[in-house]
Amino acid sequence: MAMQKRWKIMAMNNPFRILKDEVSFLKEAGVDAMELTIEPPESYFPQIEENAETLKKFCSVGHTRIDLEFANTNHAIRLNAIEKFKQALDLFALLNIHLVNFHPHRGDETTPDKIVKELNIESLKIACENAKEKNITIMIENQNPFPFPKDYEQIFLEV
Repeated sequence: MAMQKRWKIMAMNNPFRILKDEVSFLKEAGVDAMELTIEPPESYFPQIEENAETLKKFCSVGHTRIDLEFANTNHAIRLNAIEKFKQALDLFALLNIHLVNFHPHRGDETTPDKIVKELNIESLKIACENAKEKNITIMIENQNPFPFPKDYEQIFLEV
């Protein structure tokens, strides 16, 4: 009887390397699955769509951009970030990826932390609604303004 592997190794692709080459490199290195990031210059929508069939078989987690301004006080900028996140969810759904991260936005130095948290929560509610329609689970990166587990209590109560 063959022994089952107890551990799986996953690695995120480097968005500065050609996506097709990155997949080959990670497979040759013995990586079991890839966390696919949607970030320019080499791992953006056109490159991902071009490699969709290969990625469907190798990717299990979706990684979104860290620079989406979910807590920007300018409503139009915040809506643009939410729209980009929805586009990413559409692409991840196409690839059968059902676990996707959400990077809270750090805000800027002029916006009080309380407002930054509230705007992130508002954006996360919309992201989760959209993800649910696609059978995708959202994970939240532990970074400012939510660096500690205790910070998530407010999120879990409201989302």
